[in-house]
Amino acid sequence: MKKLLLILIAFSQTTLFANNIFDDTKLLENINDKNSQFYYPLLMNRYMAGDMTLDDNDYYHLYYGFAYNINYEPYKTVNDNDLIYQTLSTDKPEKSDYVKAINFLESSLKQEPFNLGSLNLLTFFYEETGDNQNALKNSHRLNMIIRTIMSSGTGKKEKSPFQIIYKQHAEDILNFLEIPYKQKMVVSIYCDYYQFYRKTNGTKGYYFDQRRMNNKEKEIAVPNQNSGFEINGLRIK
Repeated sequence: MKKLLLILIAFSQTTLFANNIFDDTKLLENINDKNSQFYYPLLMNRYMAGDMTLDDNDYYHLYYGFAYNINYEPYKTVNDNDLIYQTLSTDKPEKSDYVKAINFLESSLKQEPFNLGSLNLLTFFYEETGDNQNALKNSHRLNMIIRTIMSSGTGKKEKSPFQIIYKQHAEDILNFLEIPYKQKMVVSIYCDYYQFYRKTNGTKGYYFDQRRMNNKEKEIAVPNQNSGFEINGLRIK
């Protein structure tokens, strides 16, 4: 099987919104304002169309804004691992095999638009079919999402963690950076710490914050609680 790793865009270790990295008040205001450039339905349409002009701020609103979307289910996945494994394990896959996998993955993005594994596989499968344009589109999406997460904090301190909206994204990022980790430790109800085997990038490990996942889980656990209302499929508290 070919190794599925992509060249990553250089990352800044400064946060995009440094005042309070856990405060989504302004983000929610922007994504629900029809006059804002960050109005969520329009941003998502551009993202799904593969618009490569979307910048860092756009992806910040896209990724973290999805945590307030009615379709956000942080502990559920629609991936068909059997189909993917069958395609990758075939000695000489036909183009039709790749197309079948591509169709499934493209459809799955409607439920999980920021699934890094799906985007990585789409890049690989499109390359194998010779569709370089779509390969580049998905590679760009993947890199920009990782860039967004790694710009959400330094990752080196619990008070400045990388913020994720899916647990798998922590291991995905470490895999893409080719950093093996020794163990994962729960340091709070919000934060996990991944300890490296050896010091890498000036640190012994990275912190990943998952408070948006926890907030969604609480919301699902108490479905009848009047915690807010929805605008264009977005939950406002």
